[in-house]
Amino acid sequence: MPAGGGGPEHGHPPGMTPQPVVQAVPVSPSPVPRVDGFNSALKVGYGVYVAGQMSLDSEGRLVGENDRAAQITQSLANVCALVRAAHGLPADVVRLTFYILDYTPDVLDQLKTASAAVFPDSTAPVVTIVGVNALPVPGALVEVDAMAILHGQVPDHNREMHH
Repeated sequence: MPAGGGGPEHGHPPGMTPQPVVQAVPVSPSPVPRVDGFNSALKVGYGVYVAGQMSLDSEGRLVGENDRAAQITQSLANVCALVRAAHGLPADVVRLTFYILDYTPDVLDQLKTASAAVFPDSTAPVVTIVGVNALPVPGALVEVDAMAILHGQVPDHNREMHH
């Protein structure tokens, strides 16, 4: 067996080669406000993990007070800004989790409308919606976290460039 190959003498199963350790790298500079002590997004290999984004502008001010649709739009814009800062595109987003203050079924239409403006049907991410009692920023009605896979960094000749 060649040097560095698989096998018990190398501490891993036969036929298996160790993979390099992939480091979590903060997306920097963060184009959106972040909570002290936490990152807004981490890039791990081709994945980008975006922390919950609320409807805050670059100065940390709430956008769309008492306007859930406006807050959804701004929160998604913050997600997209972080994915772009990681050298991705909105079409790279594969999962969204919405946290909705005082959720009622009519909110679903607002989520669909705002999401459709950002994510084409062919690349729409999977979505989970969670109704919550409170959010960390006073006046916030929506928070959304996300996961993206940076397809543009992976050879894929069929990739459509959206946005």
